[in-house]
Amino acid sequence: MVKRMSVLFVGTVLAMCVLFGSCKKGEKVIARVGSVKITESTLNEKLLDLPIEDQKRARTPSGRKIFIDKIVKEVRYIEAAKKAGTDKDQRYKDMQKQFNIWESALLVNLYVSKIRESIEPTDADIQKYYDANKAKFEKRMAYNIQLIIVSNLQAAQNVLARLQKNENFAEVAKAVSLDKESAVKGGSKQFESGTYPVIEKEIANLSPGQISKIFETLDENGTVLYSIARLVSKETLPKNVITETSKNEIKRILQRELAVSIVEKDVDSIKTEILEK
Repeated sequence: MVKRMSVLFVGTVLAMCVLFGSCKKGEKVIARVGSVKITESTLNEKLLDLPIEDQKRARTPSGRKIFIDKIVKEVRYIEAAKKAGTDKDQRYKDMQKQFNIWESALLVNLYVSKIRESIEPTDADIQKYYDANKAKFEKRMAYNIQLIIVSNLQAAQNVLARLQKNENFAEVAKAVSLDKESAVKGGSKQFESGTYPVIEKEIANLSPGQISKIFETLDENGTVLYSIARLVSKETLPKNVITETSKNEIKRILQRELAVSIVEKDVDSIKTEILEK
């Protein structure tokens, strides 16, 4: 399997001369990346985005080299995205209008997403990955739980107090839980190991009927929410069977790994010359 990259892109808003390829006349060019010239003013503008301590390090000879390499890497991703035509994609134009800014992270993230979406692993690909990683899937559990999610700690404490007084979990979930999909079913939720790792950690060692302590979860926007779960039942899934959840997880893994490989090749194709040694 293709090697995985630890970080696809560190999103930052680059200086305008980097994004548009325009620089002051006669200014010292530090590096060329595709059609872009990275100049001293580029470095100075980017330097101001850093915390004071990082600025000090970036002004040392060794720190300056690391800083230049980081900017070059970012611009290579941007140039690869532009070469693929992502800056002309309607979704990117819509995001520009929404955020009213030329944001390099938006451009590159959309570029990577488009590549990932274009990859459709076959059943044979999924089976091959499963066979090579059986240990990861063989001890999977299927959980049946009830869940209540609220917006703040005080609300969670109030809910826990009600449950400890033997109020019906399903009725409390219907009344207060923010997870509307499960709330209408009395908080009922079913999932396999690895689907919701935060929830799984809290309920894995409970016995059926037991209630977890209050724990934090995040919504899709990264907002901290507070949750309480009750374990209804759990069972070990049969070996050598690829469940639908496992299949979807493997599909996402393969899409991500193959996308990384394609992105790396695209980035490597961008002609790069660092002039400052």
